[in-house]
Amino acid sequence: ITNTNGFEYKRAKWPWYAKLYFRYAEAAAALVSSSLISDSIHVVAYYKKRYGKKSTFVAYGTDVPTDDALESSKPHFEKFLTEHGLERRGYHVVVMRMEPENSIGSIVDAGLQGKHAMPILLIGPSTPFFEKITEGIPSDSKRVIVAGPIYDRGLLFLLRKNACSYLHGHTVGGINPTILEALSTGTPVIARETLFNCEVLEDAGLYFNTSKELTEQIGKLEGSDPAQWEARAQMVADKQRAAFTWESVVSEYEDLAVRA
Repeated sequence: ITNTNGFEYKRAKWPWYAKLYFRYAEAAAALVSSSLISDSIHVVAYYKKRYGKKSTFVAYGTDVPTDDALESSKPHFEKFLTEHGLERRGYHVVVMRMEPENSIGSIVDAGLQGKHAMPILLIGPSTPFFEKITEGIPSDSKRVIVAGPIYDRGLLFLLRKNACSYLHGHTVGGINPTILEALSTGTPVIARETLFNCEVLEDAGLYFNTSKELTEQIGKLEGSDPAQWEARAQMVADKQRAAFTWESVVSEYEDLAVRA
């Protein structure tokens, strides 16, 4: 039984020979495996159309930090806000690898050029591509704040939970874990308009394709009254509870293993 994951060959960071290898590996997995598992209905459809191979849909899951973990992270969270001049609900946050296929260029451009009031907080390890597009951003910028990687899961949860929005720019792959982690915080999500992201968020999400559209969606959230914001946040939280818990995912894997 092989889990197909997403379309790795579409990632811009890979050279042509790596992309060729991933296409070969994809075909080998489809043709040799007894059963396939895909975490997206669109990936299921892809394998059926391209290889005539049935794949079982099993969603991805996410963990919510325990109350004890969150309590121990609160001092770090308050310190982080103070050090970066941020306020609760007063920033937009990104947590990801800073790769070109994750729309980081559009996000940075929206942060620097947009007319919205709140800064964009970027969390994640740097890459040569990211360093190139951010080399002109001053270290004390109030528009785009580059925080680097954070490995404290409790702190990450609190930073997402207390943001005005979570920005998700991933364009390739299947269902990405970071969008599910964002769902678990109940913070409104503004996502790149892809089949995978729309599959997860449906009408709970706001969508963009360009930096201009992202700026417009950010402005829409910033200009909404508290009741509208809370309603959007509740829609996001309900999506996570309905489909993307590890309990339901493990149960489906167990059922598949028994049938196999």
